[in-house]
Order: sequence, then C-alpha cells, then structure tokens
Amino acid sequence: MRYDSRSAMTGPIGVVIPLFNKSAFVRRAVESVLHQTFTDLRVVVVDDGSSDEGVHVVEQIEDPRLRVLRAGHRGPGAARNLGMRSLDTDWIALLDADDEWHPTFLEKARSAVHDAPAVVAVFTAIHVRDTPPARRAPVAGLIDDYHGARLHHRVAMSSSSVLLNRKRFLAAGGFREGYRYAEDTEAWFRLACEGSVYYIPEALCEIELNAVGATTTSAHAGERAQGLQKLLDSYDHYRRALRIPARQAASCRRFMQHQRGRLAVHLCASGRIAAGMEVLLTGVPVSRWTWREYAYCIRCCVRA
Repeated sequence: MRYDSRSAMTGPIGVVIPLFNKSAFVRRAVESVLHQTFTDLRVVVVDDGSSDEGVHVVEQIEDPRLRVLRAGHRGPGAARNLGMRSLDTDWIALLDADDEWHPTFLEKARSAVHDAPAVVAVFTAIHVRDTPPARRAPVAGLIDDYHGARLHHRVAMSSSSVLLNRKRFLAAGGFREGYRYAEDTEAWFRLACEGSVYYIPEALCEIELNAVGATTTSAHAGERAQGLQKLLDSYDHYRRALRIPARQAASCRRFMQHQRGRLAVHLCASGRIAAGMEVLLTGVPVSRWTWREYAYCIRCCVRA
C-alpha cells in the first residue's frame, strides 16, 4: 500500500545523507530512501571529501529526486549542515551512509508530525545489524523531557532515525562542526531545549556498527574526550543562560553528570589520568548511572 498524503501533512520531505568513504554501503542507504512508501522526497548526498568510489556509486543511481553535493572533508556535522541548508523543505530526515531505513520510516514519522505538529523532532527505535532485537521501551508518543526518557527508558535520537523541523533545528545552531564524536548528542541536547519530541518505539532503522571507519568505533579516546567536552560546555552555557526548561533541568543535570563521567573515562584511556580523575571527583556523584566510570578510572589509577 502506498502512502496517502491526505492523511498527514502535505509537502515534500528533505533527506540528507553525509558520505565519507562508505562505498560498500551507500547504495543500500540511498535505495532504502528512494524505496520509501512516502515518495515526495528531495534527497541530497553530501560527499565529505571521500577518497573511495562512494560518490560515483551514488551518481550511477538514476532518480530525479536525488542529487549529490561535493565538499571538502570537514566532518559529518558540517556535511549535514550543508545538506540541510541546500534544501527548502519544512522537515529534514537524516541517514548515515552505512545505515538504512525500513520502507515505512518516513510514512510513520510524517504521520507523527501530523498528530503532534508542534514537535521539533520525531525519532524511532533502531536495530543494530547482526544483534538480537532490543526489548521495546515502555514509552511512546510525545516526550516533554527527552533526557529523562534517555535516562529512565534508554531511548535516544540518532543521526539515522530522526526527522527534524528544519527551521527550528538550524535556528538552534544545527550541528557543531569540527567534531567527530558526540556532535549529534550535543545537537539533540540543544534541540530538546527548544520543544517536545515524538518517539516511535518501532525499530524502523538498521544501524551498521561494523563498517570500517564508523565514528562510533573508530574515534580514538582523545577525539571522544574532545566531543564530550564540547557537549558539557554547551550544557554549562545553556544552564547559566537559563535556557533549559524547568521540566528538564533535573534530568539534564543527571544526564550530563553521566557524560562527565564518560569524559573522565576517555581522558584516562588517553593517558591523561590526573585530568580524568579531577573531572570525575569534582563533578560526578556516584550513582547507578556513574559507578562504572568510577570503577574504570580507579583501575587506571591502580595500573598507572
């Protein structure tokens, strides 16, 4: 059954796919977009200075809804920003070049916007390829406290399973550029401070974690620490400026304490044990969310 546009909001959806050396996967990603049951699309693949044949693979796909932008290598955040600014659609969906959508991803995300038009984003559950299906979180629909949902129900936006209100996301600053790790988590923090989000508990996106060069697995400890520090800096700025809604303040604080613990871990892993322990001991209370970080950092101290 094809998607009936009369049952939801009208107008096209923009799709941005950042591409960097993913020639083995990008055709699968692009075709999963072009084969969506919702068909009114504007698809942009942003080549982030790839050195492989990925961009040529995309250029061989014949579809008038698809185009390629070439750019120098500046990282995934810059590539996504460029793609979003090149489109004039009200809503933008993101997909990494080594992931793929189920055919109804956009149809169901669009329907959620129809049901809750004031949301700043819609996101779905994901499935990590070659792993057992995850148990569904006991939460669905409108979420006013995104970080509370992250802490208590382990749901999270990802850069492959989200539909964004384009104007509101760019007005909030888009993606911070120059970082390869946690740049999406930092963006979701700022966006969640702008309004409610909508969660679809169905896993409508397949995530690839084993691709060569995947940021999740290839970023070294120093890069991870840098990205997490940027996230914490943004949180401190928003907190001092009173830009965090009162309903989210407590959960944001606990979530960022956990991220500070992760920062301590990556500092210790990169050999900066004294700096890591200082971060841990000056701002990370022991809790069910942070005890693992304490255990790791203490082991690093013992071994040093």
